[in-house]
Amino acid sequence: MFDQACRAIAILPEERKRELWMRLDTVRRLGHHLGYGVGDDMDDLLREHGFGRPG
Repeated sequence: MFDQACRAIAILPEERKRELWMRLDTVRRLGHHLGYGVGDDMDDLLREHGFGRPG
């Protein structure tokens, strides 16, 4: 589902991406508390889709 969210955001206009990226980043941070590498996988997916980490 996280990958699908990344794909959906990637095709949106630039002015919408920032807001939704921040929401995904919140989910990503929560994923790091789940264990089993979930947060790391989310980090990888964001990088694959060109979002990187917020500055």
